Amino acid sequence: MKNLIIKILLVVLLLIVGGYALDKLMTEVPGYVLIAINKTTLEMNLWMAVLTLIVLLIALYWGVKLLRLSWRLTRPALGIRSSESAAKLANRGMLAYMRGEHDKAQRWLLRSAKKSPMPLVNLLAAADSAQALGDTGKALGFLDKAKPDFGEQSVTMALARAEIFRRANNQEARLETLLEANQQHPNSVMVQDRLCDTYMELGSWAEVREMLPRLRPQLPKDRWRELQGKLVIADLKALQTQQANEEPSEASRKLQMFWLEQASRIQQIPQVCAEYARSLIIVGDSKEAESTVRKFLRSSWHKDMVLYYGLMDSADSVAQLSHAEGWLKRHPKDAILLLTLARLSMRNHLWDKAKGYYQKSIEAGPTREAYSELARLLTSLGEHQSSGLVYRDALRLDNTDAPELPMPPMVAAKPEANEEAQPETAEQNEENVEQAAVKS
Repeated sequence: MKNLIIKILLVVLLLIVGGYALDKLMTEVPGYVLIAINKTTLEMNLWMAVLTLIVLLIALYWGVKLLRLSWRLTRPALGIRSSESAAKLANRGMLAYMRGEHDKAQRWLLRSAKKSPMPLVNLLAAADSAQALGDTGKALGFLDKAKPDFGEQSVTMALARAEIFRRANNQEARLETLLEANQQHPNSVMVQDRLCDTYMELGSWAEVREMLPRLRPQLPKDRWRELQGKLVIADLKALQTQQANEEPSEASRKLQMFWLEQASRIQQIPQVCAEYARSLIIVGDSKEAESTVRKFLRSSWHKDMVLYYGLMDSADSVAQLSHAEGWLKRHPKDAILLLTLARLSMRNHLWDKAKGYYQKSIEAGPTREAYSELARLLTSLGEHQSSGLVYRDALRLDNTDAPELPMPPMVAAKPEANEEAQPETAEQNEENVEQAAVKS
């Protein structure tokens, strides 16, 4: 407060001194200003001219500021945006798009598209947002709006349209779009990759078989291996259909011959190996199926195959459990293996062993499956209280994102008013009979 008073006094003092000095100057230095334009002259006091000039400069400064403010306020209403404001709005739109707020993202990205430094990105993201909201027609409309200005990016536009059709589950339209793009750009690896994927979705495996050799030198190794694996799975399913009426031994022999023809890198795909084992089980060769899965797990430990081993129907479930328990030496705290051991113990009616494996699996890494199966086992064993606790823990596992909220204080359970009387025990019943006999 003191500093403020001192500042005010200093300002007042400066004004007084400055006013006195200016008055002294105006008195001692008189003069005038003469302005002549053709035959017109204008004469005024020097100091009045200086004051007039200062007022005009101040008025000009505030006039320009007022005009700029008015333009800034009316420009959005007229639909006119500067590059800077469009870039800011586009950034807001992209952030909303990344957060999944597709309604806001679509609106902001479209409003900033014309002045955005990357309008194609705006329109592609707006189309994706529209598709996420379930409006396929609007999404395609946004892409059509981009066509005239971005014809050289037709591959990108075609891929975007194909993706929209895929998400709309319209595989026929997706195929038509990609076939047209493949004709226009026959050297586009991405188009051919998406085309191959579409043929797979439609079950057109002959076309897939024809395309894969051409794609092999162009695709990354992992992607080509994935596509080849899907083709092998389709072939296995076709064999299952063909072998429906064959002798089990002959069907198994053909399956094993087919498997030996596949490259080792294809045999090491978990989904492919699982489908082969499933095919063997269908024709009754569960022994070979188990052997195949165990061979896979010896060379490559994979949780999906461990789970599948626990779900296989085996002719010798005791040996199946014994083999799986042998893996505990190398994987003693593997939650998936412990869950598999619990399931195999259940198949062998080893209830206490299964209970122990379920509990160890939950300790190693709780899963909804382990909780649910343990709770069912405890219910069947009559341990209803323990079963309820397990179900409660499973519920907590599924609601880990629940917010922390205030709760009422814990209250002890109250007996129901209409609760039925507990049945008498045999001893109580016998005592009541004796008392009745004495009284009589």
